[in-house]
Amino acid sequence: MHYRTKAILDKAISDEIKVVSFDIFDTLLVRPVISPTDLFKIVGLRTGFDSFKEMRIIAEQSARKKKPFYEDDITFEDIYEEFSNLFGIDEEAISVLKETELEVEREYLRPRKTLREIFYAAKEHNKEIIITSDMYLPREFLESVLEKNGYIGYDRFYLSSEEKLSKGTGRLFSKIIADYEAKGIAPHEILHIGDNQRADIANARKYKIQACHVPSTISILRSKKRLYQLFQIHTSMDNSFLVGYIANTLFDDPFHPFDINSCFGEDVKNIGIILLAPLLLAFTKWMLEDAIKEEIEKLSFVYRDGYIPLKIYNILSKCYNNIPETNVIYLTRAMRYNYFANEQNGFYKVFKDLPPDREMTVEQFVKTRLLVEEQSEMKEVLSIFEKYGFSGNSKFEEFEQNFELFREIEPYFIKNAKNRISDLDQYWKSILNPEEKLGVFDVGYRGSVSRFLKDQLGLKNVGYHLFASPVLNAYVGKRDYTLKTFIQYGISTIQEAIILHHFIEDVISSQEGSVIHIRPNKEGFEFIRQETQHYNERIAELQDVIIRFSEEFTDMFKADMAKLVFDGFPYFNTLVDFLRNPYHKDAKLIYNWSFEDSNFISTDNNSVYVKWYNQKLTKNNHQIRNNIKQRYYSRLQEHFAANPGKSKIRIMIYLLLLKMGLLPITKKIVASFRGLIANKKNDPTIKELERRLSELQDIQHYQDRELILVAGHMVLFDKGTCEYLNQISRKLKNVKMLLLCEATRVDESTTKKLINFDFIKVPKFLGKDDDYPKNINVKIGKEIINRIKEKKYLALAADNLKTRHPDMGKGYAEAVVYYADQYFRQLLSKLNPKKVVLWNKFHAIHLVLYNVCKEMGIKTVFMEFGLLPGTIVVEEMGQMGESFPAVKYQQFMNLDVNDQDLAMAERVIKMIRDKKLNRNIQPINNMKEKLLSQLIKDRAIIFYAGQNDFESGMYPYTEETKKYHSPIFKTSDEAALYLSALAKKNKWNFIYKPHPLIYRLRKSYYEKLKVENMIVVSDIDINDLVDMADLTITILSQTGYVSLIRNRPTLMLGYTQLRGKGCTYEAFTLEEIEQTIKSALQNGFTESQQYAFKKHVAQLLKYYLYDDLVKKDFQYGMPLEECVKFLLTGERTVDCSRSRFLAVTR
Repeated sequence: MHYRTKAILDKAISDEIKVVSFDIFDTLLVRPVISPTDLFKIVGLRTGFDSFKEMRIIAEQSARKKKPFYEDDITFEDIYEEFSNLFGIDEEAISVLKETELEVEREYLRPRKTLREIFYAAKEHNKEIIITSDMYLPREFLESVLEKNGYIGYDRFYLSSEEKLSKGTGRLFSKIIADYEAKGIAPHEILHIGDNQRADIANARKYKIQACHVPSTISILRSKKRLYQLFQIHTSMDNSFLVGYIANTLFDDPFHPFDINSCFGEDVKNIGIILLAPLLLAFTKWMLEDAIKEEIEKLSFVYRDGYIPLKIYNILSKCYNNIPETNVIYLTRAMRYNYFANEQNGFYKVFKDLPPDREMTVEQFVKTRLLVEEQSEMKEVLSIFEKYGFSGNSKFEEFEQNFELFREIEPYFIKNAKNRISDLDQYWKSILNPEEKLGVFDVGYRGSVSRFLKDQLGLKNVGYHLFASPVLNAYVGKRDYTLKTFIQYGISTIQEAIILHHFIEDVISSQEGSVIHIRPNKEGFEFIRQETQHYNERIAELQDVIIRFSEEFTDMFKADMAKLVFDGFPYFNTLVDFLRNPYHKDAKLIYNWSFEDSNFISTDNNSVYVKWYNQKLTKNNHQIRNNIKQRYYSRLQEHFAANPGKSKIRIMIYLLLLKMGLLPITKKIVASFRGLIANKKNDPTIKELERRLSELQDIQHYQDRELILVAGHMVLFDKGTCEYLNQISRKLKNVKMLLLCEATRVDESTTKKLINFDFIKVPKFLGKDDDYPKNINVKIGKEIINRIKEKKYLALAADNLKTRHPDMGKGYAEAVVYYADQYFRQLLSKLNPKKVVLWNKFHAIHLVLYNVCKEMGIKTVFMEFGLLPGTIVVEEMGQMGESFPAVKYQQFMNLDVNDQDLAMAERVIKMIRDKKLNRNIQPINNMKEKLLSQLIKDRAIIFYAGQNDFESGMYPYTEETKKYHSPIFKTSDEAALYLSALAKKNKWNFIYKPHPLIYRLRKSYYEKLKVENMIVVSDIDINDLVDMADLTITILSQTGYVSLIRNRPTLMLGYTQLRGKGCTYEAFTLEEIEQTIKSALQNGFTESQQYAFKKHVAQLLKYYLYDDLVKKDFQYGMPLEECVKFLLTGERTVDCSRSRFLAVTR
């Protein structure tokens, strides 16, 4: 175990930790894949769904799009329900697919043994063990898989699909903390171990839980830059399973040492695991399957090269039926050499086909090439060489052009070769049956073995080759040859890789002497081998690794192996890359190997690897380093000489930045600082705003059809809104929809995933990310000042921004609203939209856009989350107190509803109440218990909910605010102080919950606020607050609806859609408030109010709210088609016939 892994184990068993939490996937369990979705390929293979992987991915994505925003995860059932809906698959087929997916997961999930050791170490030290997983698979299935892989005895299981909370959002950690705080265990006494840097580590630490990162095996392998080609996989291939298996084998221990620059991590065994085993397994599988297809009856493996391929063939054979029988055949170069004696001028041809080593001596030549064995004949031949002036030690290169000599010695070759041919023919007849369809394996590279069998023995065959050079193509299709190769490479490959052939042949060959002749004897045949023979322990070790890898991989994939298709090129290319440009630590693993070849080819078998090593790694390295130093110092001196007045340190820094590629950016930074200091007249912020304004020139026109422009930042908070807009865009006929995206921090790719129609990103200064320069003053000119004086809405918008952001520098808000006004005017003139849809009218920037639209005569429509969770509202009059139900409250209250409508309303209210649904996700903690402990018993509890003053029409406070929103109070805090005084006077408990945004902006104020009888809360579930209160009060917050849904009396101090509906208490003057509170506490939520609220909900669902299309227990609200019609015509149709409800404008 690596010391860093041991540190995690020590942490888990330390006294400071009481609870140890483990992630499942890629932590406790691993799959042999690059991506988890790759297992879907096997599901498709088993069930006959060719495109199942793609279909399954789409179904899950669609299910996630449709899930309610308040649920963090989906279930296995959700996915297959969507699968069935999308692709029209019947229930029976869906059942088979589900069962098969679970079956495949169960078969391929394996333990990460190092983590299992940590798991049991923590257990042995009496830690509470919990499993924490973001996963859609069912709990029962996961528990069974954990047990199968040796994980038993854990105490709790937190599953995102069950809890509807996830680590990804952090809410699952909130749940864990709440559960264990109740047991007296603090967050810092919990340790979570997982692989995901964000979900498992950052989010855990965000909630004060200790966390240890164990990288996934595949992420570690992917980080090794020399192995990048392994991940270049064609979609039709199944290499993901090989790569995943390699990763799991190498990095079970997440911190197993492995140099990032290395291919093999300084371990010769890894050459087999990473490259050779996958390459040879893929090749042998290809050869076996092709042999079955070709109906080969006997597949002969030419030894020595066939040793490892035959081993793998036998391993794979259990995955196939009706495979060819195999045998071993010796057909070395030395044996084939004899048959040149049967050809005219064969003695000369063989020098071209099987050229001798030019260092070969005369004596070696006579033995290996003239095949002389008798001593008397040896003397006779040597005397001929002496006659031409060559001794026994003369080199072949000295006489290779002496053709007279060759003519005189040729008869010895022909005589001796034909004697050997007679022996060899008997061997061939004993082992090769001409009646059988023959296949033959040879490592390569020109098809010489296969051609020999056809040409010399008359045996038609299919030749299989691991590698082939372009020379092979010259023979394919000629003389009825059938030559096949797994990988074909170019001439340059062998020139650059140098030892490719030697290396592969060493690895796949049996470590035995090369057979140079076979003689018949009484026992059968005597195999005469080359005298020199070397045994290399590293090669033997590597061969064992290849065989073991093949056995274990085949055993894991045996049920599916026959259907998988592997590509050998990524492994071949990585191997060639290593041999072409080796990392020095990798090269040392093989540089002292020796290549064992027939001695009639080579006489210097030991030098091949050393030559390669020296050529690739040591040649001129010292000289190169010296040259680099010399060039640097020369350049430095040149700069010193050319700049005599400048600091030498400055010049050295300049050259360093230039070398690092940082000079251009450094110049820009320096220029920016100079501009800030020197540019007093032309303010840099103004220049930036003007530059952004000029970018409008690049925006394309949309003149082909009418345009609806939607302005909002929904990609930042998406709760199903983006998909709702996507659906609208698909149904708008002859009208184009364009999003003016105000989420400037969200990148283009994320936006494109969420939005399926065109969008334009606003300049950063118009974004709703609150991304502005802090405390930077802007010098604004008279033009801006006069324009703001002229346009009242610009002054109001600037006031809103400044008050909302106290750290916004002087003049910045004015500059922003001025240029926003300019931007929107130019944009709208260019786009000429039919209608503009505003998401939240009351944001300062939207206040500008709304008024620009108004002045330009462009209709505006307002869009926001509906008053009930699961709905969207779109209307023309306005929002909140300016909306149709608030302004025309009497008219709205008189809209017709029937018993069926009321029943639906009751059902919706109950569902929302029971599920504690809310427009916003609620925190999970023990704040309720802490809050209850602060309350004075036997006193009424008043809960006051503040609103977002800056986005509810409340600030700046104007006559319009007083008329349409808040008739009494100017801010949430002002109301809180007043209500707190009433509570103190009447001995009521008083709880104030500011709106989350207001609390964040004024956190320090609230933390210091000490008002007797006021408890300020923030991070608490609004449902719990409502439930514990005797009365809920608000001015404009939609908490009013939460309170009514939860059957609590509610007092409204401002105008919302609840105005005049008879379901709340109302106090619209200061004098009414105290008595109305007393009345509400005394009477509670009356029956008449309950009925009025049910009726109000029925009217909302029938006439006002649209179904947001997010998946729910049941769908409610008006259909999408109604929203499309309203956007196009301004009309709403209910039930498509019975009633018509036309939007009324002020």
